[in-house]
Amino acid sequence: MSLEPDPAGLTVLRDRFADIDRQAAQLSGYDQIYRQLSRGAFAGSFTTVEGGQGAGIYVETVNQVIEQFSSVPEGQTSLVFLCGEQPAARFGAQAFAPGTAMLLGAGAEVNFQSAPGTHVCVMTLGDEALRQAGDAIPLRPPARGETRLIDNPAATGRLVQTVSTLLQCALLAAGVGTDVIDGDGFTAEVAALMAAMTGLAGPGLADRLPSLDRRAALFRQARDTIHDALDTVSVPRLQKRLNVSRRTLEYAFQDAVGMSPHAYISVVRLDAVRRALKSSSDSIGDIAARHGIWHLGRLAGQFREAFGMLPSEMRRG
Repeated sequence: MSLEPDPAGLTVLRDRFADIDRQAAQLSGYDQIYRQLSRGAFAGSFTTVEGGQGAGIYVETVNQVIEQFSSVPEGQTSLVFLCGEQPAARFGAQAFAPGTAMLLGAGAEVNFQSAPGTHVCVMTLGDEALRQAGDAIPLRPPARGETRLIDNPAATGRLVQTVSTLLQCALLAAGVGTDVIDGDGFTAEVAALMAAMTGLAGPGLADRLPSLDRRAALFRQARDTIHDALDTVSVPRLQKRLNVSRRTLEYAFQDAVGMSPHAYISVVRLDAVRRALKSSSDSIGDIAARHGIWHLGRLAGQFREAFGMLPSEMRRG
């Protein structure tokens, strides 16, 4: 179900998606890219509530293991947290569980891995509105490109409850009128929440992500190499390029994504083919070859196992 913008300045949208790229595009301005790491047809949902001054709350669910890459738009501050009890996710090199939140400044890179059943919430606010909201609360907004950890389960629990109430009010307002909440009221609520949570990321709390350990850093190097040379990359070439043993590489991938380097390369190749089928008119064989898949006889079966449909069906939309 999709709801149109409300006359009082509150935009409310809620929909379900069987297309992973359509869901990725819902968080406007973040230029999100989703890569599906688990097998099966994708199904997700996305709820958007937006007011003025960059105030927004976005909640999504997915039924697969998804790697999400994006960056915070200029002029915005974002807060990312999980809604209630659910499987732990990963934020960069760190386990990301309910009870914590990530505060991100404009330009900060987001590398998030969700598990099936993850309900992730993103709250946004324009930088100027955050500064104004912080006049009564001593706070240090995140610098450009900065990511800060808020490790306060009690405050994050209250945040989840308040956001849930806000979303219910917004959905009711969009359905029956503007008596429940309007755009200005929503913006004021978001500004107060963002200021309060920003104030918690100060002295006495871990306000920065811990530095990457060796395995996490190795995985990031390997992942970047894979994406830059998807047509030719292999596990032996990764070992040589990164000057590590196969066992060390295996440990790094198991820690980061729970799969072997070979399995990761395979799913990333299939996902790249999936996206290319939707944007290119080239033949399926040419697209597969560009991404390092040469056994076309196996492609159809692997593709259907990964995404629940054949490459030709994906192309037809």
